[in-house]
Amino acid sequence: MSRLRLQAVATACVAVFFVLIAPPSRAFAQGAALGSISGRVVDPSQAPVPAATVTAVNDRTGAVSSAATTAEGYYAIRFLPPAFTRSP
Repeated sequence: MSRLRLQAVATACVAVFFVLIAPPSRAFAQGAALGSISGRVVDPSQAPVPAATVTAVNDRTGAVSSAATTAEGYYAIRFLPPAFTRSP
């Protein structure tokens, strides 16, 4: 088999891999629907509240997720499963 033909076969194999194998793995990764809550904590004068603890509670499971605010008062709680959440 010539070198050019061998390169064409290798390229075709790689293309088949990306068409048949890669999309299902990406779709599987998207199957886990996770959410996040983010915001900013300020006091009545609109000054940021650093190092405050923000907590979310999963009403179905009782699982608690928390995050501390930054020096500017921002927080983010990531990787939350779908559910109704509330502050305690």
